[in-house]
Amino acid sequence: MDVYFVLNAVTFVWNEEKARINPSNHDGITFQQATEAFFDPFVVVLVTQSEKSQIKLSSGSYLVVFEDSSIE
Repeated sequence: MDVYFVLNAVTFVWNEEKARINPSNHDGITFQQATEAFFDPFVVVLVTQSEKSQIKLSSGSYLVVFEDSSIE
């Protein structure tokens, strides 16, 4: 089942089971907490060498790495 979460008028969707397991794999960080990185004013965006995926790193209170391989 998918979980929907809205923050700053943006809807995030994730798998409920993966969300349950995620904190144990990532120092207690939940998907809901990780969404805050997308609105961090100090976010740094890096583009991989292939330029087909994007990695975002947040410099907030915790580090979030997000890779989006759907960039064209």
